[in-house]
Amino acid sequence: MLYNGPVPQGHQLTVEPLCRGVLCANASECTDRFLDVIAALPSELLADWTSCTSRVFDYGFESGLETAPLMVSLTNGQLQKMAELGLSLRVTIYSFRDDQSQPEAFPPT
Repeated sequence: MLYNGPVPQGHQLTVEPLCRGVLCANASECTDRFLDVIAALPSELLADWTSCTSRVFDYGFESGLETAPLMVSLTNGQLQKMAELGLSLRVTIYSFRDDQSQPEAFPPT
């Protein structure tokens, strides 16, 4: 869990799924894992899910100065499932940090 708490719009939960016990490094695998988790929600939690005013899959990538181009693909089946669940897709590119420092806290969106 990256963030769980109040935001100006209400409440926010920010999580990253685990794939085989570690954080997913592959966007497609991460998407499948999240879709599986949502599909397996018990009815009372699924009701909470559907009552959310915003449901976003935010794919974050770190930029660099000398890395090869990054290409990430999601299948049309994954995108269709996301649309059926009322999910939005967002891509966040984190800027290069010469000193490798990290932000103090994961900012709410």
